[in-house]
Amino acid sequence: MLYQESSFVTRISPYVINFKQKKPYLWGLSCPICGDISKGRQKTRGYIYRPGTSDHLNYKCHHCGASMSFGSFLKTKFPELYKEFVYSRYELTSKDRVPHKNFPALIKSEAYPLTDSAIDKLKRCDDLSDTHPVAKYLNKRMIPRHQWEHIFYTLEFMKYTNSLLPGKFRETDKDHPRLVLPYFTEHGKMFAFVARAFGKEEPKYYTIKLDDERERVYGLDRLDPHKRVYAVEGPIDSLFLPNTIAVSGSSFDTPTMQALKSVVTIVGDNEPRSREIVKILKKNIDLGYKVCMLPHTVKEKDINELVLVGYDINEIIDLIDANTFQGINAQLKFVEWKLV
Repeated sequence: MLYQESSFVTRISPYVINFKQKKPYLWGLSCPICGDISKGRQKTRGYIYRPGTSDHLNYKCHHCGASMSFGSFLKTKFPELYKEFVYSRYELTSKDRVPHKNFPALIKSEAYPLTDSAIDKLKRCDDLSDTHPVAKYLNKRMIPRHQWEHIFYTLEFMKYTNSLLPGKFRETDKDHPRLVLPYFTEHGKMFAFVARAFGKEEPKYYTIKLDDERERVYGLDRLDPHKRVYAVEGPIDSLFLPNTIAVSGSSFDTPTMQALKSVVTIVGDNEPRSREIVKILKKNIDLGYKVCMLPHTVKEKDINELVLVGYDINEIIDLIDANTFQGINAQLKFVEWKLV
């Protein structure tokens, strides 16, 4: 509910005066009920806010004393938008809601064990002690310990790759260890992996595909398509957020993303000065996706960087949700966000 209500807050912003987001789930505005005028000056004493840890938003004006739920506020001042709000809320909570027609291919009827033989040749990270060099690397990146079961490593990356794809590397004299993040189908079959260098080896990342027919989407084995889904660029970033997939640096608009369109939020890298990032973001806005555009006060490039500077996971989720836009609101926000 909180995410749904926040999306309607951004939709009223063009129709109220002095609208400004002050922090996650807190917006200020000149009260449209009383006008918020004192001694000839228009002030900002209306607030839309999240009370405590509630899953809903409220409205309050410190001038006229108006106090009500956000839904009642919409009904009072924006009746046409309120009708859409009620309908979307019904859609969100209806027990009879029919899943997206493309969802069945993504839905797991049971939890499949990851028994692919390709994993047997790798070393598990969740078995490591904190003194192990790989564990020290994961702790340095502040990757949550409960996610280590999805991370592996190999001491001989090229040899391991050649065991799966004979002849992939013809010269192996410069073989070296790498972190390995396997891509699994929704049924637990490994179809690709990303190998991240620990040192200065180039390239920093290798993406190896074992099945060329599969989309390069990471996290399908853990995805619940009936809940809100976040889509990020890199697999490591996906390990910090719940129900998150990574599209491995693609343009995001893939068949899987199209199937998830009604529930997915695109969280691209926060680089408003990058022509390529800006171009991809504009394309996805035009295609109707929900997209996150962080305020310019946030300098960190991605989820991992936010964690490293001290944000906890709930703060990051609130930050993303409060800065997610769609449709005309995304178009307007995009003009302000891009710095190219």
